[in-house]
Amino acid sequence: MATSFKDLVFNATPKNGPWDKYNLSPTKRTIFPTAVHSQEGVVLDSQNLVGDNEQVAYLKNAGAAVTLDFGLNTCGLYAIEFGQVASACRSVFLSFSESALFVDKDNSDRSMDFFIDDKVIEVPVSEGKYVSPFAKQRGGFRYMTISTRSHGEVALKKVYTTMNNMPSLKEDLRNYSGYFYSNDDLCNTIWYAGAYTIQLSIIPANSGRRNDVVMPASGWSNDVVCGYGTEVLVDGAKRDRSVWSGDRSISQLSEFIAFNSEVGKTGTDWILNHQLDNGKFPYACDPIYIYGSDTYHIWTMVSIYNTFFLNNDSLEWLKNAWEKYKKGISYIWPQVDHTGTLNIKQGLDWGRPPVEHHSMSANCILYRALVNGVELAQLVDDTVTSKLYTERAADLKKSINETLWDEEAGLFLDNDKSSVHPQDGNSLALLHDVAYEDRKDRISSGLTKNWNEFGAVAPESEGMISPFISSFELLAHSSTGNADRSFQLFRKMWRYMWNAEYGVKSSLIEGYFKDGSCKYPFTFYDPAYISHCHPWATGPTIWLTFDVVGLRFTDHRHKNWTFSPTGVFAEGSLEFAMTGYTSHNSGFISAGWKKITEKHLLLAIKVPENTHGSIGVPVREGLEICKVEVDGEVISVGHLDSNEQLVAAVDTTAFPMSNEKDSQVSGSPAEFAVPTTLRETARAQQKIEHELTRWQAIKLYPRTALWILSVVWVLILVGYENQAGSIVISIPQFREDFGKPFEGGYVLDSQWQSAISGGPQGSVAVGSVIGSWFVDRLGRKWTMLFAVLLTVPFVTIEFISTSIDVFFVGKFLNGFCLGALSTVATTYVSEVSPMALRGIAAASCSLAFCIGPFICYLINNTTSTYTSRMAYRGVFIPQWVFAAISLCYLPFLPESPYYLILKGKEDGALKSLKKLYGDADLVQNQFAVMKVTVEESKLVSSKSGTYLDCFKVKDIKRTFIITFAFFMQSMSGVSFVAGYSTYYYQLAGFSTQRSYQISCGAQALSISGVIASWFIIDRFGRRPLMLWGMLALTVLNLIVACTGLETSNHASMTVASAFIAMYNFFYNINIGPLPYILASEISSVFLRAKTMATATTVNYAMQCMWSFVLPYMFNPDQANMGSKINFIFTGCSLFSIGVFFIYLPETAGRSFEEIDEMYKMSVPPRKWKGYKTSIQHESEEIFHEMEENKNVAEHVERV
Repeated sequence: MATSFKDLVFNATPKNGPWDKYNLSPTKRTIFPTAVHSQEGVVLDSQNLVGDNEQVAYLKNAGAAVTLDFGLNTCGLYAIEFGQVASACRSVFLSFSESALFVDKDNSDRSMDFFIDDKVIEVPVSEGKYVSPFAKQRGGFRYMTISTRSHGEVALKKVYTTMNNMPSLKEDLRNYSGYFYSNDDLCNTIWYAGAYTIQLSIIPANSGRRNDVVMPASGWSNDVVCGYGTEVLVDGAKRDRSVWSGDRSISQLSEFIAFNSEVGKTGTDWILNHQLDNGKFPYACDPIYIYGSDTYHIWTMVSIYNTFFLNNDSLEWLKNAWEKYKKGISYIWPQVDHTGTLNIKQGLDWGRPPVEHHSMSANCILYRALVNGVELAQLVDDTVTSKLYTERAADLKKSINETLWDEEAGLFLDNDKSSVHPQDGNSLALLHDVAYEDRKDRISSGLTKNWNEFGAVAPESEGMISPFISSFELLAHSSTGNADRSFQLFRKMWRYMWNAEYGVKSSLIEGYFKDGSCKYPFTFYDPAYISHCHPWATGPTIWLTFDVVGLRFTDHRHKNWTFSPTGVFAEGSLEFAMTGYTSHNSGFISAGWKKITEKHLLLAIKVPENTHGSIGVPVREGLEICKVEVDGEVISVGHLDSNEQLVAAVDTTAFPMSNEKDSQVSGSPAEFAVPTTLRETARAQQKIEHELTRWQAIKLYPRTALWILSVVWVLILVGYENQAGSIVISIPQFREDFGKPFEGGYVLDSQWQSAISGGPQGSVAVGSVIGSWFVDRLGRKWTMLFAVLLTVPFVTIEFISTSIDVFFVGKFLNGFCLGALSTVATTYVSEVSPMALRGIAAASCSLAFCIGPFICYLINNTTSTYTSRMAYRGVFIPQWVFAAISLCYLPFLPESPYYLILKGKEDGALKSLKKLYGDADLVQNQFAVMKVTVEESKLVSSKSGTYLDCFKVKDIKRTFIITFAFFMQSMSGVSFVAGYSTYYYQLAGFSTQRSYQISCGAQALSISGVIASWFIIDRFGRRPLMLWGMLALTVLNLIVACTGLETSNHASMTVASAFIAMYNFFYNINIGPLPYILASEISSVFLRAKTMATATTVNYAMQCMWSFVLPYMFNPDQANMGSKINFIFTGCSLFSIGVFFIYLPETAGRSFEEIDEMYKMSVPPRKWKGYKTSIQHESEEIFHEMEENKNVAEHVERV
């Protein structure tokens, strides 16, 4: 089975395979009717008109009519052979229709205008042959009606048409230069229907539609020049028989795939000839000759780009076209106003109401023209324009995303004064890479809301279903990795188009209404004007070739190619698919893939000589590639070069993850989403970082280390405020000012004690979520800056408060800032840290949470014995100092490069990396690592960036273990130790001053624990440290709990106090810093901020719960449980050991990519430590190859 498929691909030509039966083009240009559709009046032997025979049919007297069905949409010069009769009618009348819906003996369907009736052709009856005048040729019809209006008889011997489309093919209309074949009849049928639609619309250059302005009130005329050369690709066979640049954004690509004739270039040359002196291009060229469309003006620049890259045009042609390209951009660019987006002045567009204001679709097309312009400028060595267009494109993309995005809907608006979310603008935002990366999945999902049983309704066109815009949507879903939606849309819409009762079962329709009926949404337009042969509907021909099979040339000389199928394992996908097409410069290329079994995929390709390319092997979730062969030789998938003709079959065998065939993996587990050179740079850098010691990394990345420390300083502020909020409860003066008398002293009401401790914890939890929302929109840097800035007024409220409720308000509001800072700062640290420093950097975040409280204890030890309000107000003053210092440098903090790459701002990422690393080589190497990580993470992780994605199949394991680690921070007893240890020491009989001193010592143990973790986290690993550390906490909690059983014994209370102090060291050597490290390593790059927010929210929610519950459990005037509370923490700690053993992987020394791969491979967590990833294999190979090349170079130099 596999061999026969390979042979089918290797021996394929466009005409010699099973796909030939789907080819709709006739074998001869002369077409005879295949059936009698209907008749009325006196018609005799009408069946004699079917086919090519010598029998005669008769029409007698007025009112006789026969409608002949040619079996498919056809075109050209029609002819009638009349026989001899005794008393002949003077004339017969001919009418034509593409659709049976508009068959009418008194009128043809409209081909000239919405408001001009085509009427009928009067043909004089005389024995012999009548051939239509050239001007009266019919551009597209399936049905011809012959009728009489007078007495007499007409003898009809033969009726036929001679197709004059695509004259370059001479007599063989089936001589395609491309093919497609799959197991799916619908896919095959629509691919060839698209090709046939293109062929019917390639008309003789002198047969364009005469301008309706000079036409009478009825009739038609197709006899004017509409392009250069012998033939022209126009917008439709029946109408408008003119070149329209917007339509060519689809039709030009389909034509290249199916035919690759001269029309790709001649059509563009025709448009260029119509450019006005001010740079403006037409809406439609001669003979219609209309201006007034900003969108179609910009589409012309896209057509220039496509012409050069599809038709192998010379640089000389490009240089001439380039001047017109620049002139076209110069014409439209002044309409970009203060919003940074294009403001429409001339709004004519495809079949929708005119675009207006700051149109989304127009701005997307302009962005595409600028990006294309950068590439063309580089080819003609126009560096000034290349730089200008690069800057403009970046600014335009940013402005579009800021001005036209509707966050609530998750879609772009039609314009800045509209509430409509258009199909065209949102589809183009995906297809042209205008949308930020984290918005693409939301847009793709949002577009599906327009679907009904008949297709995708365009909200911007009052109920129109447009195959033109749906072609963009089809390609857009595929481009964002949502191939299942592409298949759903294709099967829903193009199946209906093909099977619609008014369809022509051969070529593709221009559009139809949302209820499936054949009409325009605009009531004043006659539905008979609808074209049933419109090339803009041929998007599936492009999609099936370039995306589903994934075969593309990647340069204008067609010397480089890529074979990278998409959607192989998507819902609704195919069992096999193959395609091929022809390049003028390189020749014929053919490729295909087939699912041999559920676990075995075969890819085969035959390419022209002297070409080079790469194969991207698709994978299925839950399976790994264990073997990749090229002609029997096991290889690693990469670039395949051919100095001779390459014939290669890539045979991949996949196995379930549980088979643990790790050592057999030699293929790449992902498609090549980035250039090989960038990938190799990343792999080599990762190999170096795997071998760096911590001290070597600090010396290599000193700038990075300093920027990390600057953000850790911000976290000291968070740790300080968290402690300050709870420590004030233990200050006698605070209890006196805000509490009530109790047994000779003062005590704070339990409800206020709970509120002060728990309320801010709740706002911190909410702040974490809010922070993650802002961080995806403003970035890490600005979110931190604004959060620190807001702490200043909120701390001021705490400082000046004289009532408990005002104090609570200040604490509560400040909690929002602290929550945001804890999420954003730790996310930032994890993203900018090189792999060798990631453990110590994340642990430093935990250290900051210890240093803050330590400083708080030192200050409180000094001020707590004051008998004025400064006893507790003095605790709040340092927060202003922390904030002031932070605000001095945060404006200069480099933004996270990962964030900028996710947003498509690669230039900004490079600038940030320069601040972080300085050295140009390090900047490029780290950029390669980050870019490759982001691109390849798309294949293994959810990338829409929503909270829901954190709990989907791809990421739920990661979310669970990170969240559980943070959950265990609260459930292991830290809420009790941090908030009540000083108070407990006092209840144990120690003086206030002595209690504070013990607390300072305990906090010093906390710092010691974190510092100790620096030296063992990477040496022993995350998993052993967590398991043994939680065992130590279990024992400590049990001891403290047991001593609480004898509260009257001072020795027991002293022992409990000692072990509570020791708790600080063991907590901060494992469960304190480890969650931050795990969150920075395990979370996917797309969901890092969301995952961190989710985990910290759970942590703060638990702290909030304990803040409310502990006063009632602990206080002497309530349950008075004392240290017996630790029995709860003992049980929780013991339970966590089991959870961590099952679910916690070892991530020490692993890159983000390696972690992604191991989660994708479902490697059991306990086996992570010894697992060798394909990335490690690849990194080693590339590194050794580079070293060998270096040695060879040195050897040659010395010789």
